Amino acid sequence: MTKFIIITYLLSFFLISSAQTKIKKRKNIFNIELTTIDKSTKLNHGDYLKIDKVSKDTVVYGKYINGVKVGIWRYYGSDNDIYLKYDFDNKKVIEISESINSIDTFLVETNTDQFELKTVDRPPLMLDGEFELEKLAAISFEPDIFDLLEKEYEFIMAAIIIDKNGVQQDVSIEKELEESINEDVINAFKKIRFDWLPAIKEGERVRSKIHLCIHIYNNYEVLQKMIQHLPQNPYTRHVFYRYELTLPNN
Repeated sequence: MTKFIIITYLLSFFLISSAQTKIKKRKNIFNIELTTIDKSTKLNHGDYLKIDKVSKDTVVYGKYINGVKVGIWRYYGSDNDIYLKYDFDNKKVIEISESINSIDTFLVETNTDQFELKTVDRPPLMLDGEFELEKLAAISFEPDIFDLLEKEYEFIMAAIIIDKNGVQQDVSIEKELEESINEDVINAFKKIRFDWLPAIKEGERVRSKIHLCIHIYNNYEVLQKMIQHLPQNPYTRHVFYRYELTLPNN
């Protein structure tokens, strides 16, 4: 079914491509993006499709008109299931996955300007594929390999704030490593920006916090043992960075 959907989308791209539009293709190690561009205005105008490079599953599908997202956009999670379906014309959530719908508590800002675990109507929702934050973080994190010598496993805990308008704020470090690695994490997340739907508490938009646990390892067995003791909750996302150091032969 997934492959049929992708073929249908691709046929749509070819049919709408004309003298007025062109298809722009971008790719990274995880995804392939196909965007319809108006040749005269250089704006996104028409179908947009993001595909997982390995599984060929759809990650995101939607449409632009003159550079603006319109209509219903579909964002996918694991097993090509819908993570989020959002109507940009009416600014309305149409559908969210059962796993997201079951989240009833999240870290949100209180009257004391602190972030505490509170009951929420809805957690913050990223307007992209469900795991795109983790994917981009893994690509963007570029530590100096020599800072990691003799470390079989370490982790650093960062955090981002999603404000009441769904704007992603700058990252902060909550569990530090060496200063150079802290800076590498901050620099990585400066490159990563997503649009979000803010968390909702008692019918009102609220600021929320998401923890980003970045696991740095070169020994998979040690990683497996350590992550059993780390937080598994809706407001903590996990990024895995494996490094290898190959020394030259004498």
